[in-house]
Amino acid sequence: MYRIRLVCLTLRVALALVVLAPVAALAERPTSMRLFPGRSVFFVRTPDATELSDRFNSGGGGELLNDPEISPFLKALFNRIDESYREGPGKATGGGLADMLALFEGEVALGIVPRRNEPPGVVFLADTVSGANRKAGEPMALADGQERATKLLDSIKEYASGRGEQIASEPVGSATATVIRRGDNANETFGAVERDGVLIICNDRILLESVVTKWDEAEGLVAAVEAEAEDEEEKPAEDEDRAKRAKRLRQRYAEPLSDNEAFTESLRECVSERLGAGDESPPQLVAFIDPVGIFRAVAQENAGARIALATLPILGIDGVEGAAGSVWINEGEWDSLFRAHLLLDNPRAGVLKMARLLPCDPTPVDAIPSEVAAYTCGAVDFAGTLDGASQLYDRIRGEGRFAEDAEKRFAERAGVTPTKLIEHFTGKFVSLQAYGETPEGAAPRVTPARAIFLETHEPEKALTVVEAVLNKVGANLEQRDHNGHPYFVLPFFEEMAQKQREEGPRPGQAPMVISCLALIGDDVVFCETYELMQKLLDTHAGEGDRLAEHLPFRLMANRINRLGAATVGGEEGRILMYQDPVAQFRQWHAAGSSDASREQLNQMAEFAPPMRWLRDALEDSGVPSAEAMMKYATPSGAAIYDTPRGFRYVAFSFKRAKE
Repeated sequence: MYRIRLVCLTLRVALALVVLAPVAALAERPTSMRLFPGRSVFFVRTPDATELSDRFNSGGGGELLNDPEISPFLKALFNRIDESYREGPGKATGGGLADMLALFEGEVALGIVPRRNEPPGVVFLADTVSGANRKAGEPMALADGQERATKLLDSIKEYASGRGEQIASEPVGSATATVIRRGDNANETFGAVERDGVLIICNDRILLESVVTKWDEAEGLVAAVEAEAEDEEEKPAEDEDRAKRAKRLRQRYAEPLSDNEAFTESLRECVSERLGAGDESPPQLVAFIDPVGIFRAVAQENAGARIALATLPILGIDGVEGAAGSVWINEGEWDSLFRAHLLLDNPRAGVLKMARLLPCDPTPVDAIPSEVAAYTCGAVDFAGTLDGASQLYDRIRGEGRFAEDAEKRFAERAGVTPTKLIEHFTGKFVSLQAYGETPEGAAPRVTPARAIFLETHEPEKALTVVEAVLNKVGANLEQRDHNGHPYFVLPFFEEMAQKQREEGPRPGQAPMVISCLALIGDDVVFCETYELMQKLLDTHAGEGDRLAEHLPFRLMANRINRLGAATVGGEEGRILMYQDPVAQFRQWHAAGSSDASREQLNQMAEFAPPMRWLRDALEDSGVPSAEAMMKYATPSGAAIYDTPRGFRYVAFSFKRAKE
């Protein structure tokens, strides 16, 4: 009887192990941050594509996509993009863009790794099992994911075979990789591995091997893999240089990204102190970039860049350790929340020491209207920046060279030294994007016009100096008048802009800026268009609503102040940014309905595929009504904070009020 019970118990345990084996395989898997190399100079990841999609669809983005008045246009636009995809990458993946996006349900990550004297290595990881199914250990989800991954690989192999490319199966760590090579060119090779429903694709076999090996280590398979590697080493190497390269790269790729201090510290700055964003769930999207690492990689194949690389320590730019960003969607009170941090060495040196922000009052001046597309306000230490530039220049070129080369030459050309010029300004600046009135018969602007406000100590003296400088360099300012208020224009730019309007846009040609300036209150204002300048003058005179009294702006500014107090505290230097899509949406609608704008769009569509997609989508569905677009015009805010460990950026948009 005892033996029968023992046999039954043994069978139960064995059955449990068989049933739970897929569960363990699903539940335990190292993330891409533990698999990708620590030398990655670019990395982007979503921990769960299904959750990312669900959050987007349940938030403002999903409401916009499903709006009955707007969705026809968006679907038409997507169809045009999908057609281009099917004619390109879709031939290899065997389907459309929607099919490709639906393939991956769990973690999706992309990494770029520099390689010496070769194009960069690229590694892509995609989990075909959602985070919820993997956590629950759903075996059917794993089987379905593996089937979809296999189908994708089969489609790629069929496409490659039709192009005459070599296809082989090779052991990579504990896995078997599908390797596709164009001829004997190792630089045109990529391998793919499917493991437990996770697809890993890479253009470097050693890089792919390093990812699989780290996975093996996490699952305790190191001993078996090392034994196989020893067997391979006993075989005579076909190419000694290739063997040395492989050994060197294995060492370079051994450390995981999760051990990269710049990555972990910059990301920690992004995800800590959530500032009332709701619950403490992790971000739905994270990214990391190593700018100096990218520059070093580029410099390997460029002699000029190698020379510039040697100047990085002198300029202090080697103090840029990395930058990370994180995104939350439909989180708490936010429709979206984005946090980023540029990690800098402390103390800063060179150029980075010069880039310091000052505290300032971000309240808009009276000239700024309530309907703006974007408003940015901050303050910099002009004198300190110029002094730092002088010291840095002298360090590179020799003592006293800045005074000789820069100050003297600038004074000869402009009639005043840079030091004397900046003495007239406080350091506070405002960058504004808005629309003025559209001239009759002209195409409405798609992008807003720009204006720059520079606060002065003594306005009249500052304007006199600026006028003298511009006339000295040949601007030949002409004074005009708008409702009794003078302003100045630059005729040369006006002629150039008129010629551009008559000839139409050319490929790669930026719109000509029509420069004009005026003294408005305590600020010298430089403006892109006459229409916007006149709008600013009218608002300053009391016509129309002002941004400072606009409730959405006041709510955003209040939240920015609270974020600043919680983030770094005190009167820290910052740049405040405000965006209101109301004016932008209204202008887009006007541009989409304008015959003149359609003609411009037709011209640009000849050389720009995105413009062609947009034109065709408008022809297929028409322009959504302005009322429908305005429902989703929710303001957003952002700020850059100057902290001891670099610059922290926070951006957010509020959730739309339900109707």
